[in-house]
Amino acid sequence: MCLAVAVSAFATTALACLGGLASEEAAFTVGADVRIDPSADDGYPSAVLGAAYRALPGVTSVTPVTRATVNLPGGATEDLVGTVGGPAPRTPAPVVPGIRLPGRPTALLLDERLRGDGSRVAPSLELTVQDASGLVSAVPARLPAADGARHTVAVPLAVALSGGHPRAYPLTVTAISVLPQPNVAPARLDLDLLRVGARDTADTWVTQLPGGQAWSDGTDHAADATKGACKGKLAGSYEPGVPGVCSIAPRGSEVLRATVSTGVRPSQAISDTFGGLSAGDYTTEPGSQVRFVAGPSGGPAPSPCAPTPRR
Repeated sequence: MCLAVAVSAFATTALACLGGLASEEAAFTVGADVRIDPSADDGYPSAVLGAAYRALPGVTSVTPVTRATVNLPGGATEDLVGTVGGPAPRTPAPVVPGIRLPGRPTALLLDERLRGDGSRVAPSLELTVQDASGLVSAVPARLPAADGARHTVAVPLAVALSGGHPRAYPLTVTAISVLPQPNVAPARLDLDLLRVGARDTADTWVTQLPGGQAWSDGTDHAADATKGACKGKLAGSYEPGVPGVCSIAPRGSEVLRATVSTGVRPSQAISDTFGGLSAGDYTTEPGSQVRFVAGPSGGPAPSPCAPTPRR
């Protein structure tokens, strides 16, 4: 009896540990000193992650591993772990739309002109910069007053990744976000980005998007924001204090020419719609922005960048 109980207990324990033992054996068979399990929500393809891991200090090789759940007879499930023989393939990053900067710049240069209809308060910019490996970073820039004069703004390029690792070149500016100053009365801004430059041993300039590319409105709820902020017509989720893109000029001799409204103008009709609004309710909402995204002419709608809604 004792022997039967002991064998039963041993068999039960072995079956319970079988899945874990198989997973550990597969993990150790890979032969890596460190196993990294990236988040499924990070949005980066495997080629980009492989390049980033390979750039870490002390890393000599990277082996990609896939994991899938399979169904076994009897209703049991197990994890199937697979590897690619040899080192991770060095798949080149695809060419992305945008302003490709030559060299290895230490700063971006913006040759810009900004005009406001009665207000000289200038917005901030946030440039989306993608390196050759596909890693993306946001580079903030402060603009001079909206006085209608032409200015050159130098934007330092800090190290994009932790640990002091530089970007992989060349760099491409794929999107430009305009962030109006918060708690300011609504205004209409005409932004002319005449040239974008790269500061290296010498300054080099790009004067327009490549052929076949165009800027599009990547603002969250773009159509509603344009109708509300630019035309005073409330639609969908629009609320006062949220900016919108009024117009984007066709590709010409400059990088970007656009008109932005930082919010809807006060009116009795809009005030009545929201049950009565004061002048302060029309000021620009903190964190709100509009976004211009480079892409193929006539291509699909760009990925939006959501402003912070007013509650």
